[in-house]
Amino acid sequence: MDTDNNEFLIKEISRLSAQNESLKEQVRDCEAILLKRNREIESLEKKLAESAAYQSSLDSYLAEVQQLESNVDTLQTRMEGARSIQSDLEDQLGKTVSSEHRLADVKQQYNYLQTQLTELQDQFQHLSDRNLILLQQNSRISELESLLSNYTDEASEDDI
Repeated sequence: MDTDNNEFLIKEISRLSAQNESLKEQVRDCEAILLKRNREIESLEKKLAESAAYQSSLDSYLAEVQQLESNVDTLQTRMEGARSIQSDLEDQLGKTVSSEHRLADVKQQYNYLQTQLTELQDQFQHLSDRNLILLQQNSRISELESLLSNYTDEASEDDI
């Protein structure tokens, strides 16, 4: 009977030892998975921080675009006023032929306003160019945010 009991104990010890090895292997697998998940979490946290930085940049660009749009509106109003003055001066020029002195003054004012109009048009063009650049950067940031969102969604699906 001792022999049967010893054999039973030996078999039980062998079975438990094999089970223990299997559990150790499962623990190693779980630790590897945990390490991989922790790396993924760190990567996602880094990307989230980058996303916040991109959002901050986007907010800054948006504020700058809004300021530029306001400046463009102001310049357009000034250009319309300058054109109106130019038109008035042209009307006066056609009507005022009586004096050479008056004509010289009107021409001088006309040239001054032409110069101002040219400068305003140059400023308007510069602001329009800057606005276009900012809109392109804004579009690129939106693309990057979309890519980050897609990557985050894929990572989430992979985790499931």
